[in-house]
Amino acid sequence: MGFDHACFISYRHPDPKVDHPLEEEFAEDLRIALDSEFSAHFKLRAFRDDKGLRGGDFIDEAIALALYHSVCLVVVFTRRYFDLEKTYCAREYYAMENLERERLRHLSAGNRSRGLILPIILRSPEHIPEVVTKRKYRDFRECGIYQRELRRDPFGPVIREIANDVVNCYDDFMKCGVEVCPDVPCYKLPDETRVRRWLSQITKGEPGPQLPLRKGRQ
Repeated sequence: MGFDHACFISYRHPDPKVDHPLEEEFAEDLRIALDSEFSAHFKLRAFRDDKGLRGGDFIDEAIALALYHSVCLVVVFTRRYFDLEKTYCAREYYAMENLERERLRHLSAGNRSRGLILPIILRSPEHIPEVVTKRKYRDFRECGIYQRELRRDPFGPVIREIANDVVNCYDDFMKCGVEVCPDVPCYKLPDETRVRRWLSQITKGEPGPQLPLRKGRQ
């Protein structure tokens, strides 16, 4: 079967009772902007869980298969992305880390540095875990609630960079001569117990680097 999706957009679904739907709206705007860029290169499109398909074995499997058949994981990082109670985002991140290790080993040494996890910092705590900051992340903290067209400046060039990263990863996989995404009867996300242990490890000890203050906050 191979890849079905250019990327899997991983983001925390807001609680409609207490949260502004910023993350939901941003994820949809991001999907639209990325798909517009992808259309110039291939037929694959971004996957976003827009139906809230979480909680339950059958639903988990549908989400897991979508992630498995994605070239990259695009992370919309916010303050509660790595939540110890609601771990679905952490399970997606951890799963792609495992897929990344398996898939990148098929590439030449020069192409393994790309990475398959592309973080976007939308809203953040003062410090961000090193598992995120060690990667090439993009800073979207200046993206306001009412800025819906992400292909416009100042974010348009960054959207194109992200799309190009995904396209380059896909091209590398197509050239390596190995089926890096073979069809599987089922694929499961890592269980919550294992992921909670991982979360405890990445959030303890020395914090990651502090991001520069946003404009107007100096």
